[in-house]
Amino acid sequence: MLATLVLVGTALCGEGRPAPSFEEEEVPPMVSITVEPLRLMPGPMHDLGRLGRVSRAPALAGTFEVRMGRAGSFAIRGARPFQAQPGAPVEAGVQLREYVLGDFGNGIALGARADFENPRPLALSAEKTTFGPFVSAKLTLAIFTVEARGGPALSIGAKGVTVAPAVDVSAGVSF
Repeated sequence: MLATLVLVGTALCGEGRPAPSFEEEEVPPMVSITVEPLRLMPGPMHDLGRLGRVSRAPALAGTFEVRMGRAGSFAIRGARPFQAQPGAPVEAGVQLREYVLGDFGNGIALGARADFENPRPLALSAEKTTFGPFVSAKLTLAIFTVEARGGPALSIGAKGVTVAPAVDVSAGVSF
């Protein structure tokens, strides 16, 4: 009987390979929700957080990122000034990312973004559109996430075409 169990176990596991482990494998988070604290402050720190943007008022800006597969993700971004006056810019955008080092929870990603200022979805237009590639570094400890992104931004709007650096620092949770 024991010899039969050994033969069956060897056949299932393969000769020379270790038996399967029943320990749980660590699974990277599926969702990351972050805000950009530099955009919350008035003054010089806010100016750093708005490089490549028009909005001068402190704004609540955030990103909702969803993992797609092992190394990719899709993100939706948005921003709204706190003291919104008529005509105050509202931002919306999307990002695609590929984690080239590490994974969704802790890694370096290359990505592309498109941000729209005062988007008009029904007209498929916006007052200002910004495109560009970026590099991002994300660190997650337990559920807390910190991320830094940077890259060039090509903006097309009523004032013409501009190229400027786009820098974002964000913090939030991943689960």
